[in-house]
Amino acid sequence: MTRGQVERPRATIPDPAEQPTLSAEEAFRLLGCGRTSGYEMIRRDEFPVPVLHLGRVIRIPTAPLLELLGLRPGTGCSDSDPPRPPAGVA
Repeated sequence: MTRGQVERPRATIPDPAEQPTLSAEEAFRLLGCGRTSGYEMIRRDEFPVPVLHLGRVIRIPTAPLLELLGLRPGTGCSDSDPPRPPAGVA
């Protein structure tokens, strides 16, 4: 990391059974797109996963987002990453 850069925390997608939907901003962060472009994609009906419009609230279903990204729930790791042993196990 160079001087002046802010380190962003790694995003973890929750288990769909525990958190079935995400806020639009959480989904944008996981997809690596900005807030303005994310809402513009939703407005134009071009967002890559289903979008739930609940009154003025927008929610993104977690399971389709996981499938799009090829990630396992709660880990932030892709299915092709090998499992890591528990801490303290060699």
